[in-house]
Amino acid sequence: MLACDGTFTFQLEAFVRELITVDILSYARGPIMGVAAEIMQSEPNENVWERKVLLRGEQTGEAYVFAHSYVDAARLPASLAEDLKESPAGIGRLFVDYRLSIYRDLVGYFFEDGAAYAPWFPERKNLNFLARVYRVFFKERPVMIITEKMPRDLFSK
Repeated sequence: MLACDGTFTFQLEAFVRELITVDILSYARGPIMGVAAEIMQSEPNENVWERKVLLRGEQTGEAYVFAHSYVDAARLPASLAEDLKESPAGIGRLFVDYRLSIYRDLVGYFFEDGAAYAPWFPERKNLNFLARVYRVFFKERPVMIITEKMPRDLFSK
C-alpha cells in the first residue's frame, strides 16, 4: 500500500473491509516553504491551502490514516477546490468523480514516531507510523503534495 500509485482510499477500503470517510481536521491558507515548495514547484512563501484529514472507517469509526496535503487550488477547477474544503470524500475519489486525468509521483516513504498523532490514535501513540509522500500532477503541473501516515500495526491485522 505504501508504494501504490493508485487511489489510496479505494485500496484502504479493500484492505480494512469497510468504507472510508474523511474527517477534515483543518483547511487553511498559508505559505509553502522549504522542500515542500521545491517539490510543488512553487515559489517560496507562495500561498497554498494546507489540508489535514483523518481517514476513518465509516462503520467502526476507527482512525486508519492521518493525511497532510498542500493544495494549489489555483491550478485546479474551482468546483473541485471548493469540494476539497467540505467533502467527506478522499482526494482520489474526488478526482474520479470529476473525471480528471492526474498523475501521481511517489517522492518517498519513511517511519515516524506515533506520539504526534496521539490525539487521533491514542491506543497507538507509542508505535511507529509508516508514511509516504507523493505529488499529484494535473495538466503537467504539480497541484498537491500529500503525506499519508498510518500506524504500522495496521498491516499486521
